[in-house]
Amino acid sequence: DGMFLWGTSRVYINPKEELVYRIRTEEVVYNPDGSIRERREQRVLEANIDDEIPLTWTGKLIAKTDAIRQFVFATKLQIVHINGLTYDFLYEMAKELHESKSLMILGGGPKGKDPLIFRSRSLPFRGFLEGRIDGDKYILLLHLSNLELKKPERDGESRGVKPEKDSKSKSKPQTKSKTKKTKKTKKKKTKTKTKTKTKKPKAKAKAKKTKVKGAKNA
Repeated sequence: DGMFLWGTSRVYINPKEELVYRIRTEEVVYNPDGSIRERREQRVLEANIDDEIPLTWTGKLIAKTDAIRQFVFATKLQIVHINGLTYDFLYEMAKELHESKSLMILGGGPKGKDPLIFRSRSLPFRGFLEGRIDGDKYILLLHLSNLELKKPERDGESRGVKPEKDSKSKSKPQTKSKTKKTKKTKKKKTKTKTKTKTKKPKAKAKAKKTKVKGAKNA
């Protein structure tokens, strides 16, 4: 059946299968259409799985039907119990996830927002915990993904340019709004003219009354 190897180290070789001592590793970021978006030097990330801060139960769920359409799962790990106490604990976790038909998002750090890093200088992954039960049996699977599926953007959308609509549909409502505005302005002008005309005869009538009163006193 083979045997486990311990105390090994990683080496790099060239196409001729010769050892290479001076290497440069870099990360390549791709766009949704497959083109290269960015090349950068690989960041040195330390493992955070077996750390002082354990992985926490985040409670953030995503439906299985949505997860399989949004993420590409690279590999998966099985979580097992070591005694009766851990069996009860893990069984309840699997039961809750099985009944909700969802995956729970797992991450590192105190709030569970950091990626999962299993080895130093390895790729960071997002963790999705799945639980299944069958009577007294259970299984907990940790699905790992480092690739998210996104819909490619259409021409012009990435630059923030909105698609143009037909010019006919725009021109009609503009002409209506203009005619309405002109009608309103005309009505306002006619109202001001009539008010000024009616005020003048009132002033004359007051003046005549004052003259008559003065004549009686005399």
